[in-house]
Amino acid sequence: YFILVAMSVLLSVGESLYNSYYSIYYLTIGGNSRMLGIMQFVCAISEVPCLFVAGRVVQKIGTRKTLAISALFSFFRWVLLYLTTNPVASIYIGLLHGVGFAWSNYCIVSYISKCLPDDVRASGQVMKITISLIFSRAVFGYLGGILYEVLGAKSLLLISALLAGFVAVFTWIWSKHEVISKHINSL
Repeated sequence: YFILVAMSVLLSVGESLYNSYYSIYYLTIGGNSRMLGIMQFVCAISEVPCLFVAGRVVQKIGTRKTLAISALFSFFRWVLLYLTTNPVASIYIGLLHGVGFAWSNYCIVSYISKCLPDDVRASGQVMKITISLIFSRAVFGYLGGILYEVLGAKSLLLISALLAGFVAVFTWIWSKHEVISKHINSL
């Protein structure tokens, strides 16, 4: 549980850096407030189909692998946003948000629902949300401001990508360890 929460928090930090500073950068690459609104709409609407299939994906490949894949999508999204200077292309890149954001949140919520005892499910959810808010918004919001001043908004996309890349690799390796452990225990 705590490892999943930690990975979820790292993804939340990346999402928070993106949400806080990308709009500033977007205006510098030729975007305007109307296009930014369209991009935000595309990001939000991209979650809907992803939520419809998230349960089936988790059932088929497991929570850990699904979280790793969602982190990989976030990694690619933020790398592509870092590399592009075309505001229209950025809108299309926003379609990757659905898998990255919706699946990672679905993973932690479904894991808490399945694996924690009934009497601590609500407090498990509250703890995850509290930790995410404290670290991603308060602590990294402040640190993100410092990094923004020192490195610029574009560099925060790369930092977000690196966090998501770490989560993808770590969670994928962790999921393989689970498979190996189950195999050894069945012998």
